[in-house]
Amino acid sequence: ANDQRKIIYQQRDDILKVDDVTGALDMMREQVFSDLVDTHIPPQSFPEQWDIEGLETILRDEFQVDIDLKAMYESDESLTGEEIYKAALAESERLYNEKQALVDPVQFRRFEKSILLEVLDTQWKEHLAAMDYLRQGIQLRAYAQRRPEQEYKRESFERFEAMMEQIHYKTVRFLSNIQSRVEPETETAIRHEDEEYRANPEALEEIPENIHVGRNDPCPCGSGKRYKECHGKL
Repeated sequence: ANDQRKIIYQQRDDILKVDDVTGALDMMREQVFSDLVDTHIPPQSFPEQWDIEGLETILRDEFQVDIDLKAMYESDESLTGEEIYKAALAESERLYNEKQALVDPVQFRRFEKSILLEVLDTQWKEHLAAMDYLRQGIQLRAYAQRRPEQEYKRESFERFEAMMEQIHYKTVRFLSNIQSRVEPETETAIRHEDEEYRANPEALEEIPENIHVGRNDPCPCGSGKRYKECHGKL
């Protein structure tokens, strides 16, 4: 348990120390897609053993990657699992790059980092709860003439590996499903904000980023408006 805690805390510290986690996310995406392809198209298997439709479904439903793998194979029966993996990964990266191009890159990097941390923290908490449950029941293994300590170590290691895979999978899935859009700034909206600033300059001053405010709470800038109608709107 202590070894696992050290690993997670070290990874969390590493994430917090950097502004850009793109490299880590790229590796996660590669690993997730590689595992998916290996599951549906096992290495050294014959085409009749492939589950191309299942792979198409999970790529589309979980990661928004909609490619016709069946048509690819029908047009080239020498197609390999590695080629399918590269095609799926390339399409995922293309779609993700399109989303990034629509927003401010600095803000997008922060968003990626926050999502990665949130998924890591959530999965770690769930893992700790599962470990507590495992500890409570591990002594029952003695009745089956097993060594409880060895059973605990083995299962805790397996669960830790599964947790790490879930961190990768859920992070990549979440980021694959985000929708980026740019709201057009109309002349009316710009003029309204300008008039609002002239009437109350303090209302549009920056507020500290570490303040957590409810949408219906008074805005911390002191404008007297609700947060969703002031800085929350911006």
